Amino acid sequence: MQRSTQLYDYEGVYPQLITGYKMSQLDNCTDATMLLNAIYPSGDMRDAMIVPRTEYYDRNPVDSLTDYASDVEGETYSVGYPRYWHGYLVIIKPLLLLFDVGDIRVFSLFILFGLLLAIILLMQKDRKCYLLPFATAVLLLDPLVFPVSFQFSAVGYITLFLTLLVLRKKAWSEAGRLFMFFGCGIATAYFDFLTFPLVGLYFPMIFMLMREASWKRSVKLVILGSLSWIVGYGGMWAGKWLLGSVITGQNIFADALYRAGEYSNMQYDEGTVSHMQVIFKNVQVLLRYPILFLAIAVLAWYIWRFVRSRETLKVSYIEALPFLLIAAAPICWYVALGTHSYIHYWFTYRNLCVSVFAVLTGLVKVLGLHKAEKDSLL
Repeated sequence: MQRSTQLYDYEGVYPQLITGYKMSQLDNCTDATMLLNAIYPSGDMRDAMIVPRTEYYDRNPVDSLTDYASDVEGETYSVGYPRYWHGYLVIIKPLLLLFDVGDIRVFSLFILFGLLLAIILLMQKDRKCYLLPFATAVLLLDPLVFPVSFQFSAVGYITLFLTLLVLRKKAWSEAGRLFMFFGCGIATAYFDFLTFPLVGLYFPMIFMLMREASWKRSVKLVILGSLSWIVGYGGMWAGKWLLGSVITGQNIFADALYRAGEYSNMQYDEGTVSHMQVIFKNVQVLLRYPILFLAIAVLAWYIWRFVRSRETLKVSYIEALPFLLIAAAPICWYVALGTHSYIHYWFTYRNLCVSVFAVLTGLVKVLGLHKAEKDSLL
């Protein structure tokens, strides 16, 4: 970690890969917290539940990390972070034995592009007509931040690994699909902070819906799959509070419930925010000229495809129902966790990419483009 201090000294707390674009902003503040957790000199079961770290008084986490890793003298204190599992430590701690943060970022970049390439190659076999919706959603996610910001890596890689699994496994039983979403919820609760977990749930689900012929079965999958994920996610998270409380003797439930109240009470900076303000704050991240031009180009493409093939296409509006249900999920998330989504809008906006992916995929289904004998590449 000492070899990585210059990197964080140079970048600061919230650097942006593209200045002025919040979607490209890194969360070095949370990354520093994660790394302080990783290098804390502990090893017993109680510390595994509390997850302590050392910080300096009157310093932000990034400065505390660089000072602590370099053995800078100063007044310090220990603080715990018990309400999360912090499963990322299982990966980061061994890697830090061999590599600095820069090395880990480059390895992560290799993995990211390898997964994206594998997904695109598999989509060309039998899902070519969905390449444009997928590419558009991925661009809006700004995946380049995943390798550089550990805070965002968990959901990013859960999403891509599960998407690859769905593409490779052609036949799924109903129980198998529900079990996969149940496991997705567990993995998300274990590895992730509260970032944009809906991406990990609904991206793989949308890929399943691409091959589903019945809109009724699709609606059933959306409902039951979402409930399975909620049970896995909520149960795994509450399991940490229960296990941590038993092992440490502390009431971790109280801390978690207090934070849950703060995330949803719609109070910020001594004022009240509305749900519409929360939604607009997240949408605002995407209100940039390049993204507007991208939206116009994508819509123009589908208008041209429809006009060109309108005599052979069979429009079925009911096909849109399961995708509209998914598209509404991020709005429900913002309503439920209004304060959190308002404060951290610059990364919670990524939940909206679920809506974009669902709407564009639903458009392909509604227009019947997936039934064309010769789909173009997009």
